[in-house]
Amino acid sequence: MKTVVLDLKKNSLQSEAYEKLFQVDSKWSVRVRSSVAHALTEVTKGMFRVYPHKLQLGLVAGQSPYLFMVAESVARDGIKVFNFSSDDSIEKKISMVSEETCFVVLSEDNPITGEIYQVDDLVKKLADKKIFTVIIRHNNHVLQPQYFSPNPYLIEIRDHQSYAVILLGSRSKKIDDLFLAPVTTDYDLQMPMLTEDKASIENFEESLSKIEGISCYFSNSKNRIWDRSVICLSKNSEPLYQSLKNIIVDGTILCTSKCIYDHPFNYSWLVDGKFTQKNINQWIVLDVIAIKEVKDKFLRLYSDFSALSSSE
Repeated sequence: MKTVVLDLKKNSLQSEAYEKLFQVDSKWSVRVRSSVAHALTEVTKGMFRVYPHKLQLGLVAGQSPYLFMVAESVARDGIKVFNFSSDDSIEKKISMVSEETCFVVLSEDNPITGEIYQVDDLVKKLADKKIFTVIIRHNNHVLQPQYFSPNPYLIEIRDHQSYAVILLGSRSKKIDDLFLAPVTTDYDLQMPMLTEDKASIENFEESLSKIEGISCYFSNSKNRIWDRSVICLSKNSEPLYQSLKNIIVDGTILCTSKCIYDHPFNYSWLVDGKFTQKNINQWIVLDVIAIKEVKDKFLRLYSDFSALSSSE
């Protein structure tokens, strides 16, 4: 008879291996989980079990697709959810929390655009009020693993695509382990790579500024991960995406057109003033490897795309 059991020892060893590989400060408690959704579910349910008298949750909208999942989940349990805007001042955000607020969930970086949000001051002020902060790190933890110092009121969730990791501060270590599958998988705990090339990105975006009908998401004032370029077209981006995809071998390209279904996220959450319901189908994201593969052919392909769009 074949039996399926949860191997707690294996999971514990993997958490220890991750802690060693990433040189995680011993003040953190480390848990390896199957996904960001798994990690976020465990943290959310665990926190409200430990602090059942605190029935409020704050979310910074527009930074991560996972925040919608949290809002829908806790609302069914009678938890009050209030949303911050990423453009709100720290003072306004702090004014919205109360003694009934259990924690605030925010993202350090945007998984689509690669924008890095300035969250340090907000995290500190929330800790001063003894409010927990849950920070989702999609990419920047690869570049800055130790960016956040251990904080009793801080919980960090790291996205490694094929798995996720929870780092718990001293006041959240007692939340329950929540395993959503009967078997603990062997996760590949290799140090991930993130290719940054600021010069190549800047040169590519400078060349785009001379082309009518294309605008770039980032301005010089934006803090970003220099591994991708995010561009908006004047028309649905799907035809150009298909042309570019045909010549990209090693790089990565994303398209927000509703005609494309090879990306796991619904882009409806990504509305921040530049991404709007009107232009949500018009964006393309190219990583730096893809840019190097297509840069010599981009102008010709875009000209073909413009001609096709004009004839419609």
